[in-house]
Amino acid sequence: MPFSPPSSLTSTRASRGPPPDPRGAERLAPRDLAAGLSCRYTRRVAHDNTVRLGPRWVQLPRRRSHAGRRVELRECLDGRLLVFADGACLATQPAPPAFILRPHQSGHSGSGMVFDTPPGPA
Repeated sequence: MPFSPPSSLTSTRASRGPPPDPRGAERLAPRDLAAGLSCRYTRRVAHDNTVRLGPRWVQLPRRRSHAGRRVELRECLDGRLLVFADGACLATQPAPPAFILRPHQSGHSGSGMVFDTPPGPA
């Protein structure tokens, strides 16, 4: 008996009908897209309420001490540096002049890049 693929693989768009949401391709990008498309790192806040990422450092607001707390740093494609804790943005830093995004290597135990999904093949 010859092999026949399942009908779901052989159907065409015409036989399936119109897409469920014809406006799907025209939706606006989410506001936080830049924060989502970023290199992510986990760092511990220093005693002086600062966080370092390579040569850059961010002073966190003095509303309360975050010393010793683990935070997530997001280095955006446009060069901004965002500091998050518990899903809230604690501080931002604008991009330095002539910024080029180069992911930092893990130099501390428990730190390094954090991906939402595993990176694809190189």
